[in-house]
Amino acid sequence: MVDAQHAAEVRHPRVVVMDGEQGVREFRLDRQRTSIGRSALNQVVLDHPSVSQFHAHILAKGRTYRITDLGTRSGLRVNGRKVDEASLEPGDDIAVGEIILRFVGEDTRAVMAEDAEHTPGRRWNVSRRVVFGIVVLAGVLALLVAVNAYWIAKLVGGR
Repeated sequence: MVDAQHAAEVRHPRVVVMDGEQGVREFRLDRQRTSIGRSALNQVVLDHPSVSQFHAHILAKGRTYRITDLGTRSGLRVNGRKVDEASLEPGDDIAVGEIILRFVGEDTRAVMAEDAEHTPGRRWNVSRRVVFGIVVLAGVLALLVAVNAYWIAKLVGGR
């Protein structure tokens, strides 16, 4: 059973960093305006070269949330679509540069259902990275084998 204080925390709107070198992190949206960017002056700090110093902000108005790109080069995507501004719904994926955030609204049950639907996609993204790594490794190994075969043939052949 969840106590009242923990339930309030769980229900508080937030964004969750879903990708990136720093792992999974959560940021509560407890201000009317929450800024996102690489600068330490932001409430949501994303230390990645694809993220601008001041990349975007999320505005809260009642129970609605809107995200706005602040004129960045790398842009902003919500659920894969490039946007300058968009309303956020629980479970929305936000790409800030190359970093992926998940918007978690007040109703976490809807987001948990969304997570169940997104899990295969998340696994596929990881699987693609693993497959890419294996393909690169196989290519490097094939090159090493070819170079070794060349030198062995040269040494055995005497020339």
